[in-house]
Amino acid sequence: MVTRTTVYADITAELIYKDGDNIVKDAIEETIPKCDSKEKAEMILEKEHKGKIVSILTCEIREEKRGMSDDDFFRYSHVINPKDSE
Repeated sequence: MVTRTTVYADITAELIYKDGDNIVKDAIEETIPKCDSKEKAEMILEKEHKGKIVSILTCEIREEKRGMSDDDFFRYSHVINPKDSE
């Protein structure tokens, strides 16, 4: 059995930014893969939404474990580094 575990952060956040003379607040919901903390999620969202203030309201961290049989792995995987034995 071949397995892989991925950590996700399920986020709800508020974006605050200036649009002309108005201050706008938008609510977003996002799932961020390979994210294991609220701090990392905040950094990712700040990069994604440059120029906006990001305020995380909720952050739930979850793990998702996936697996497949060895037969399926050989059937659906690709060779990424072939080597000839001498």
